[in-house]
Amino acid sequence: MRMGQGRGRGRERGGKFGPMGRLTAQARAVFATAQAEAERMGHDYFGTEHLLLGLFAAEDGVCAKVMHNLELKKDEIRSRVEELSAADEGERQVRGRLHFNPRLKVVFQEATREAHRMNHRYVGPEHLLLGLTAADESVAQRILKERGVTLDRARDEVVSVLSNSGPVETEPDEEGGGTTVVMSRVDDRALNALDTLIEAGICKTRSDAASWLIQAGIESNTALFEAIHETVMEIRRLREVAQTLVDDASKRHPRESTASFI
Repeated sequence: MRMGQGRGRGRERGGKFGPMGRLTAQARAVFATAQAEAERMGHDYFGTEHLLLGLFAAEDGVCAKVMHNLELKKDEIRSRVEELSAADEGERQVRGRLHFNPRLKVVFQEATREAHRMNHRYVGPEHLLLGLTAADESVAQRILKERGVTLDRARDEVVSVLSNSGPVETEPDEEGGGTTVVMSRVDDRALNALDTLIEAGICKTRSDAASWLIQAGIESNTALFEAIHETVMEIRRLREVAQTLVDDASKRHPRESTASFI
C-alpha cells in the first residue's frame, strides 16, 4: 500500500483513514515500516501494535526523543507484540491479504486532533504516538500502559521536547495539491529568532515563524533568485534541445542504439 501520494489519491485510496496527505515524510515512513513489521511477523492484519513498532523508524526528530525519554525500547515492544499474538490476543481479522484494523482509523483521528490542539497543520510521528495512547481498547494502548505511558504523560513529553529543541516543520499547504513538509535543524540563535516572532505576535507557531523568515529571505534576495531562475530555465531549454536531437537521431537510425547520443 502506498502512502501519501498526494491529497486526491490519499482520499481515494485511504479515505477511511482521513486526510493522509497531512502526514509528514517521517510519518509515512512509519506506516511503511509498520506494514513491513506485520508482514515480517507473518500476521494477516495491520494493527495498532504494528504502528507502535513502526514509530521506531523515526530515528531522529521529536518522536525519537519522546520515545527515548519515555524509555520505550523496540526489542521489548516487539517481544510483547509477539507474546500477545501467540496468545491470539492481537487485533486479528480474516486471513488472506493484509487487512487494516478499524482501530487504526481511531488512531489517525486522535493523532489529527492532537496536531490541531498544538496548532500543527501536519501529522508527524509524535502525533501518531499520541493517537496510539488515546485509542481505547487497542493492543498498542495496552502495551504503552504496561510501561506507564498514558496520553497525558506522552502529551506532556511531546510539548516539552517541542518547546526546548527539535526540528522545525513547515505545514502542508491547505489549499495546495500535496504535502509540503520541510525538515530543518536550527541552532539556538535561529530558534530564539523564531520564538521572538511568536512572542511579538507576528506568528503563532515556530512553523509559521520559519515560513515567515523563509519568505522574508526570498523577498530580500529577489534579484538573486530571478537570476537563478533564469539560469534554471535555460538549463531546461537546453535539455529539451538535447532530447529533440536524440529523438531525431532515433528516427533516422531506428536500428542503432541511441545510448551514445545521451
